[in-house]
Amino acid sequence: MKYIQGKKDKNCSLKKVKVVDMEAVKEVKDDKGVVVRQAQAEQSHEELQLVTKQWDANTGKSLDDKVQVMSVQNCDSMISSLDSQIASATSEKAEYVALKADLEAL
Repeated sequence: MKYIQGKKDKNCSLKKVKVVDMEAVKEVKDDKGVVVRQAQAEQSHEELQLVTKQWDANTGKSLDDKVQVMSVQNCDSMISSLDSQIASATSEKAEYVALKADLEAL
């Protein structure tokens, strides 16, 4: 992910979007006043989106934007995963630093 540079270059942005899951339905009655179809309220939810501009690498022509649904929870999960990877890499590096020191001491 290149969010910081993309934001700086104005190639990506965040949006909060209302997504309609089900349109509202009006009540319908027959000619005798009997309800044929019950009214139902619109059902919707908000979505946080990361929108990234895209271009064709060969022609430079602008393509449709890439839209990714994002969430704070998703970011927290990725941060936690990256922290674990950093800890693991730091530990592995320490092993090689110690090995190198011992090899140089021979």
